Amino acid sequence: MSELEQTITDPAGVETDSYSVALRNVTKKFDTFTAVDDLSLELGQGEFFTFLGPSGCGKTTTLRMIAGFEQPTVGEVLIEGENVAGTPPHKAAGDVSDVDHRLAMVGLAIAGNPAFELSRLEVDRPGPSYSADTVVELDRSERTAGRAPDLTVIMSAETFADLPSWHEPERLLALARVAVVPREGYPAPDPGWLARQLPIGGQEARVDFLEGPRLGLSSTALRDRVAHGRSIRYLVPDPVAGYIASHSLYRNGGRRP
Repeated sequence: MSELEQTITDPAGVETDSYSVALRNVTKKFDTFTAVDDLSLELGQGEFFTFLGPSGCGKTTTLRMIAGFEQPTVGEVLIEGENVAGTPPHKAAGDVSDVDHRLAMVGLAIAGNPAFELSRLEVDRPGPSYSADTVVELDRSERTAGRAPDLTVIMSAETFADLPSWHEPERLLALARVAVVPREGYPAPDPGWLARQLPIGGQEARVDFLEGPRLGLSSTALRDRVAHGRSIRYLVPDPVAGYIASHSLYRNGGRRP
């Protein structure tokens, strides 16, 4: 047991159902080094909590797992009772639809098109959903199947602007190209911008800026349209629009059900 674990106990006087953050048997390893070992704790709503321990005992790693910037090797991180598995770390859990709805809508959108395949890779993997980890697993699966990996991550210009703040963007760019789709109000950055943002030079050559219509519509805007009773016909496939209506999704102020 690490010194960090010895200083953490269940907060006295807090009812079980009032916990807003909980870690269940969380272990975090970096290669052969164990930063956090089988840690469990529960924090109450509005509770003031302090981590005590020497340098290297796992304080920062624990906080990064709670914030979603690291994913546990083993165990669960729960926010308001919801495990953050499969949740992109740059989005709050409340801004993402339940995973079963997301899978169902993607399946409906690509049904009958052999060029697309639905993958459960990110939702079945424990912890926050990091694109760098997904690319590593896709690269490995392609090599295992005897194919030379040829991976491209497609993102909007708005999302691309945040790429340097992602989890291990250098590793992502080492294994996949990035195709940036134009977005109204988000011009393509200067070609040297990425080189200045990332410590490893030359990776800006892995980015392709696509030409095309600059659509001003986002997933947030779609959810808001549904929340305010406006039509999303022609903006999503008809089966997806039907699914959203039949399950009353996004009616709660545009957020997930």
